[in-house]
Amino acid sequence: MSVVTVADPALIACTVCGAPSPLMGVVDFHKSCLERDGQRLGLRGVPVYYRRCSRCGLVFADTMLRWSDEDFAQRIYNADYAVVDPEYAEIRPVGNARWLRELLGEGAAGLSVIDYGGGNGRFAAELRAAGMRAATVDPHTSHPAPDFDTADLVTAFEVFEHAVRPQRVLDEALALMRPDGALVFSTLLQSAGFDAQGLDWWYVAPRNGHVSIHSRTSLTELLRSRGLRLASFSDGLHMAFRRPPSFLRHRLKGG
Repeated sequence: MSVVTVADPALIACTVCGAPSPLMGVVDFHKSCLERDGQRLGLRGVPVYYRRCSRCGLVFADTMLRWSDEDFAQRIYNADYAVVDPEYAEIRPVGNARWLRELLGEGAAGLSVIDYGGGNGRFAAELRAAGMRAATVDPHTSHPAPDFDTADLVTAFEVFEHAVRPQRVLDEALALMRPDGALVFSTLLQSAGFDAQGLDWWYVAPRNGHVSIHSRTSLTELLRSRGLRLASFSDGLHMAFRRPPSFLRHRLKGG
């Protein structure tokens, strides 16, 4: 009789803290954020396995750990992407730019902003139209090089849930930020009912490229590993910094 050796699934390390991350479950590749509005794509028949870190609670898709940039471009960020995320090209970047201007208030004057992972560049264009110095840097999209190497404020909207290697993505964003600057970003944290919902939660959406679903602990751990503090405006909007930046101190309690 032959002996079949099965690898211990707990041996796969968390992509944030390195702790063992057992399998949590499996969903179809076509599971998308459309489920929030009661819509579903037809089954693709491709399983996507998610794991949950035993220490920090990060939920991540180990299926995509082996994908190349070309795999992501062909399978997720293709011509059909707008079907599962119809707001990404215009509605969301315009809304995010309005929110950021309101957040900064008078503190926006003279600030430089780099939007990391900014896709089509619409967010930065909105800021420039409002008189701010803003540029887009995206590893997968060509944009004119900014006339400044680092910025007071780096933004990263809808980036970290797409990051297969969260530490690498954070390092790339921080390389654009001045030491006394801030990172303002969005990623929706696991909801209060996540333990009950599990992978049925609408935000677990491989077709949208949601490969890393953070808990507050995992996000705090990720930022702390780079000497950053976390402050959250909501479950989906956050700020990270080494020291409270002067241009956002008015938004921090006790600032």
